[in-house]
Amino acid sequence: MIYVKIRLSKEKGAKKMKRLIMLILLMTALVACGQEENVEENEAPDVEKTEEAESKTNEENNAEDEKETNNETENETTEEKNDQDISKDSEDNEVHKENNSKEKNNDSSKDKSEEQNSNNETVEKPAEKPSEKPEKEPAEKNEKVEVATENIIWAQNDRDYATLKGYLGQNITLDEKNNLLKITNVDYPHEAELLEGIKKENLEHRFTEEKGNDRIVGFAVTDYETELSYTIDFTMRVGKDSWKMLNMQINK
Repeated sequence: MIYVKIRLSKEKGAKKMKRLIMLILLMTALVACGQEENVEENEAPDVEKTEEAESKTNEENNAEDEKETNNETENETTEEKNDQDISKDSEDNEVHKENNSKEKNNDSSKDKSEEQNSNNETVEKPAEKPSEKPEKEPAEKNEKVEVATENIIWAQNDRDYATLKGYLGQNITLDEKNNLLKITNVDYPHEAELLEGIKKENLEHRFTEEKGNDRIVGFAVTDYETELSYTIDFTMRVGKDSWKMLNMQINK
C-alpha cells in the first residue's frame, strides 16, 4: 500500500512537472512572439525612414542633375553669345581698319595736293624784296646830343626811315605805312606823327637840360610866311655808341 501511494504521488508530481514545463514553454513561446512583434514594429519605421531617406536622396540627385543641365545650357548660351560678340567685334574692327585706311589715303592725297600747290605757289611767286631798309647807325659816334636830335628831325622830315630807326629807343615803334611813332613806357604813352615840311632856316635849337641820365632837348619851328609856330621837346638817353630817343612831344 505504501508503495502504491508513493508511486501515485510520484505520478502526480510528474504530471505537475509536465504541466509546469508546458506552461514555461508556452510562456517562452508567447514571450518570443511578443519580441518578434516588437522587432517587426521597430523595423517598420526604420524601413520607412530608409525609404524616405532614399527618396530624398533621389530628389536631391534629380535636383542636382537638373541644376547641372541648366548650367550646361546657360554655359552653351553664354559661349554662343560670346562667339557672336567676338564675330561682331571682328567685323567692326575690319570696318574700322578699312575706314582708317581710306582716311589715311585721303589725308595722304590731301597732303600731296597741298604740297604740290605749295610748290606751285613757290614757283609762281617771285622772291619778295624786303620792304624795310636795314637799320642805319649814325655816321658819328659819341656825337653831341643836339646833333643827334637834329638828325632825328631831318630823318623824319625826309622820310629817311633807316636813319630814323638807328636813333629810336626800344620803347618806340615806327609805323612806316601811317608815318607814326608809337611811344610807350613813358608817363603819357601816345602816337606822334612824323615831322614834315620843316625848312632849315625855320628850325632853331632852344635849350638842353639834364634830367638824371637823360637829356631834354628843345627845338622851335617858326615859319613867318605862314605864321606857323610850334615847339618840339625830345627826351634822349645815351646808348652804347649813340644817343637814343625815348620820347618826342610836339606842342602847337
